[in-house]
Amino acid sequence: MKSKLTAALLAFFLGGLGVHKFYLGQGGMGVLYLLTCWTGIPAIVAFIEFIMLLVMDDHTFNLRFNPGYVAMAGARNTQAQNITINMPGGPQQQQQAYQAQQGYQAQQPHQAQMGAAPQPQRVDVVSRLAKLNELRIQGALTDEEFEVQKQKLLAAP
Repeated sequence: MKSKLTAALLAFFLGGLGVHKFYLGQGGMGVLYLLTCWTGIPAIVAFIEFIMLLVMDDHTFNLRFNPGYVAMAGARNTQAQNITINMPGGPQQQQQAYQAQQGYQAQQPHQAQMGAAPQPQRVDVVSRLAKLNELRIQGALTDEEFEVQKQKLLAAP
């Protein structure tokens, strides 16, 4: 995980050569700084970036330069919680939205009248795994939570 302080110090002392850009994973910009270092312009820009790195909060720095960073524990809301909070209408509409999001189709009217338990129709496992992976990348799921959900999906009939 990249350190904000390290990046700021590199920008201050070696920024004219673009070393801080290489450290932050921006190799293309680092090469540009290195090729134009003789002009002095990269040193001026690096000093401005040094100040920007100092005033940038840790959360923003981590989101920008540390791809595996999980923003905060509260951000791990499940999609069901987000749907329940954001869905207009009563609990029945919220439940239907949750079920639709989880890959179940709404209960057919004839099944409800017959008293039979609804048979959920599963959505393609691959698309569900892709959605879980998107949540993991966005930081809504930890790697451990992702693995648990993936195992549940793969174990389902």
